[in-house]
Amino acid sequence: MINLRRQLEFCYYSRHENCSGNYTFIAKSPIVEPLHYNEPTQIHLAFGDPNDQIYVSYVTNSNEMIPQCSYGLDSSSLHFQVNGTTITYKALDMCEGRANITGPPGLA
Repeated sequence: MINLRRQLEFCYYSRHENCSGNYTFIAKSPIVEPLHYNEPTQIHLAFGDPNDQIYVSYVTNSNEMIPQCSYGLDSSSLHFQVNGTTITYKALDMCEGRANITGPPGLA
């Protein structure tokens, strides 16, 4: 698993053509990093009940900002805004608890 929200450096190793022996370091890349660390990713839209509601969920790298969604009747005029709520998961949550619950409400 690669954390794409942090600096990365790729290293290239090789070994003898018959795949024997130790690996030899060949080269490494410059450090690569994301342009926008807190950019929303994994964006999901779902209809609510009643049908005039829609749920927006996404993942960011920060819990310091208030989640906010801008919307409107045309993509060039997003005149409405609504604030959301935040749920922060810890590493332990990814191995137990919420991450392992299937179906509602976890949907993992």
